[in-house]
Amino acid sequence: MDAVCVFVNYNGQWDGTSSSYVGGEMKGILVPDNSTYVGLVELVRSVIGIRGRDKNIVMRYGVEPGLPLVRIQCDADVKFYIQLKKKDVHVLSKFPVTIDVLDESAAEAMPAEVGASNHIDVQRSRDGGQSDEAMQHVNDSNTIIPPPLQFPSPTVGLDLHNEYEIEKQDEVMHNDLCTAHDDCNAGEMHDADESHRSNEKSIAASIGGHSIVNNTRSENDKVSSSESLSDGVIVADYTPVTMRINCIFENKKLLQYHLHHDAMSKHYQFKVKRSNSTLLHVICIDNEGCQWQLRATRMRGSEMFVVKRFDDVHTCSIEIVQGHHRQAKSWMIGECVKAKYLDPTNTLYRPAEIMRDMQDEFGVSFNYLRAWRGKEAALNRLRGDDAGSYKVLPAWAEMVMRKNPASDIQIETDSENCFKYFYMCLAASKHGWPYCRPVIVVDGSALKARFGGMLLAACGHDANGSIFPLAFGIVPSESNESWNWFFEKLRDSIGTRESLAIVADRHKGIEYAVNHVYPDAAFGICVQHLAANLKTRYKDFKGNLKTYFDGASRSYLLSEFHRHMESIRGLNPDMHRYLVEADPTKWSEHTSTVGDMQS
Repeated sequence: MDAVCVFVNYNGQWDGTSSSYVGGEMKGILVPDNSTYVGLVELVRSVIGIRGRDKNIVMRYGVEPGLPLVRIQCDADVKFYIQLKKKDVHVLSKFPVTIDVLDESAAEAMPAEVGASNHIDVQRSRDGGQSDEAMQHVNDSNTIIPPPLQFPSPTVGLDLHNEYEIEKQDEVMHNDLCTAHDDCNAGEMHDADESHRSNEKSIAASIGGHSIVNNTRSENDKVSSSESLSDGVIVADYTPVTMRINCIFENKKLLQYHLHHDAMSKHYQFKVKRSNSTLLHVICIDNEGCQWQLRATRMRGSEMFVVKRFDDVHTCSIEIVQGHHRQAKSWMIGECVKAKYLDPTNTLYRPAEIMRDMQDEFGVSFNYLRAWRGKEAALNRLRGDDAGSYKVLPAWAEMVMRKNPASDIQIETDSENCFKYFYMCLAASKHGWPYCRPVIVVDGSALKARFGGMLLAACGHDANGSIFPLAFGIVPSESNESWNWFFEKLRDSIGTRESLAIVADRHKGIEYAVNHVYPDAAFGICVQHLAANLKTRYKDFKGNLKTYFDGASRSYLLSEFHRHMESIRGLNPDMHRYLVEADPTKWSEHTSTVGDMQS
């Protein structure tokens, strides 16, 4: 991923006379080309050490002396700034970003930026998301004319629906009680619902041309009608907002995220009373002693959800919410920490650090396993899940073939059309193999991904003695069948050569495949692998014993080899017997036809 170098100034102050930033500290960060405003804010927060959400940051930069400063406050501003930096890539210190850290109260007191008339102006607040107040300007005909707003959505979809399935099962069991309870409260909600429906048709008609709300109405359609936008704010990203009546969320998943975030930030817990495709009704976990609740319904003809009822007063005891926080689920943890993985230089953000940061920021604690799952959820949001990566493997292979003609790529599936084998040999490897030494070194390594498997690799030695990659393969396990398949594909790609030698560890599957696919090739055991096996098998494999083994493996004279082996026999007879059974012709220089097996 490409990135631009950006210097940030912070902890300084503005000189009122010259409008310059004086003092403070400076750090450099790498900003990826595809950064969003929220991602940049989180990156800056992590770099300058701002953890709490009670602090807001304002980012500005100067273009030329005498001109006003440019403020970064949306995705479009970030993209423009990145393009500006790319045009002056040779001047790294140009256009530094100044960071002002404000308290939440101070940020709310700042004057709002109001646009021209006859348009919806969604104010930005906090870290760049839409604020909890939006001003809408309506012309004389009471028609709202929306601007060409874009509602950003996450790169990878977040499936939160399953988190409510268990609670929904309890809801079904008590459906009659819930229905009776709603009937009792119907009088309270009726007036609020009717007041919102009065503006449905005009709002839907005015925005219908922009595919936000559909004006068509069906008699059997039970989806709630659209709310008046004149009192609400459209929330379209993951920047924290203040919940209130008439808040409009881009979809239900986004609403669920903000509910969970608000609960962790304000240290309360809730449970789901009713949840389906058109309704989300949550109540306080202490529903007998606390009247807190939120009820949101889907807007007619769209995926947006609007808050219809919100009783934001908690009367429950603090003991009710102590201990395990039911809203600190793994997907929510992943959403809170995913910005940490946007920084290309931050490759090691461990679960223990996730537990520490979540405790510092939200005051919630959880075990290591949940932190690990939160890390996986964050990586899945940014990179996609493991199962989905297998689906795009054929398309990826097709692009590799287009960019590297004459390459060999094979993907095989089992009888159920599930992934089984993968093989790749690039054209550059095929063209360079004739100029390498006639030695192939093969090995397998376990994959630590969700579905496991083994990564097989074949490498050669070029004329400079460096490693020259030949081919790679992914198989379920290191079996005779897997190694035989890999060597067959390797032979089809690079063929065979005179005096060819193959070096590997003592895995029986490799020797089996070599004897079947390359019967004329010499087979040798890698001394490094053999030494690792000896170290695991014999605790005294050190000092003189290791020295004698190194001497035996490097001996070019038979007499020298026997002298070292006798020394090994005197110190450890069992190890001497193990080395003899390993066949010295495959690991010692004095009888080997392979050549250098020390690599």
